[in-house]
Amino acid sequence: MTYQAAPYRADASPADLARLVRLVVAMVAATLVFVTFTPFPAATSSIATQDANASGDIVNQIGYLGICGLALAVLLTLSERRRLIELVRWQWLLMGLILVWSLVQSAYPDLAMRGVIFTLVAMAIAASVVLLPKTEADFRLAFTTACAIVLIVSYFGVLFLPGSALHLETDAEGHSGLWRGIYSHKNFAGPVMAAIALYGIYLWRAGDRIAGVLITLAAAYFVIKTGSKTTAGFLPLSVMVVSLRRFFGSARLVLVAHVCAVVLIAVLTIGSAFSPRIEAVTHTLIADTTFTGRDNIWEFGVHNLPEGLFSSYGFFGFWGTNVPLAQEEDTSARWDVRYIVSGHTNFIDAIMSFGRVPGAILVALLLLLPAFHYVRACRHPQNRRLADFFMMTVTLMGMISALETFFFARAMTTWLVFFIAVFGLSALAGRRAYWAQDHRVRPVVGLTFSK
Repeated sequence: MTYQAAPYRADASPADLARLVRLVVAMVAATLVFVTFTPFPAATSSIATQDANASGDIVNQIGYLGICGLALAVLLTLSERRRLIELVRWQWLLMGLILVWSLVQSAYPDLAMRGVIFTLVAMAIAASVVLLPKTEADFRLAFTTACAIVLIVSYFGVLFLPGSALHLETDAEGHSGLWRGIYSHKNFAGPVMAAIALYGIYLWRAGDRIAGVLITLAAAYFVIKTGSKTTAGFLPLSVMVVSLRRFFGSARLVLVAHVCAVVLIAVLTIGSAFSPRIEAVTHTLIADTTFTGRDNIWEFGVHNLPEGLFSSYGFFGFWGTNVPLAQEEDTSARWDVRYIVSGHTNFIDAIMSFGRVPGAILVALLLLLPAFHYVRACRHPQNRRLADFFMMTVTLMGMISALETFFFARAMTTWLVFFIAVFGLSALAGRRAYWAQDHRVRPVVGLTFSK
């Protein structure tokens, strides 16, 4: 695997050294997106527990804050001004305002504040993966390194540390023997490995054929071994949606197909819990229309939606708190949903955490706006391969959103990989090709280096 765009030599110029620093920091940031400082955590299906593994440990706290500070420092001193503009786009400012609004609504403002701060730190690290690399080849080198580390360490765990990388008999019923790798649950490992498989397709299209095939096959096989049938099904569907541009020459067709796919999956899954007719249609496709008991969780969540258009429980302020515990147990449910730690869908939990109107705005910013950015990005031929990868990831995660909660879930890998795709499409949607080389590198602070 050769990256001709990174010819660092012993007699490198200041510009070469600056580019090397940007690449190394991007590589570290990309790796941290996928791997925390404490891999192979105890098995859990709890977002809160996984967040604690990432944000509650003092090593992780110092590590994330340190890498975030380093990435921002390098961006300020060694990157181009146009890269920094991406951090202050209107959609990110609007997201920030909604996050602040969720703090005002929270019954636990101190906990919510810490959660929001750590979420923003993790998002900054994810954004730096797109902003720091000087060239697309540098981006590939950084991201490929991170993906390779995840796959190597996860497969190492499966082969030599099965007690830490596989679900055990003491875990949830029916999970014994399923793969989770370096993550705490198969439902977290599945979407991440699916995104890595999509990246392998991009890598193959970019000319790194061997690495692309190996990464795609290894990641796709891992998805199958997690036992996540929905993720395994959504993976090829996301590829099909974005492939429409190449077959029919229309990025707008991808936009329409993306919206239809996300809405259709949401209706067939969440809708089946509230409509017998929809459930009957869903039953023709799959046997378990409860989606392993998620229907009871969705019903409980909808029953407890905050009143008013802007009211909410605050940032992750419902599940796992005293609010659901104060209600009577539904003995007809598959399990006691009062103790569930998430609503198992981004769509309901967005309303829980932010309110009906703010939640709908966030869903649009994260799932609809990127599709429009994709259309704009495809105007530049140089952007199309990477835009396809980002769009496949957004479509994949959009469909998974019907069954899992990960929006703004602090340093949760699923969320950060998804946010890289969302942020990447925004960056590629500019008036010129994002990776176009300037004749002169113009840092924001410090010296001006010649190429």
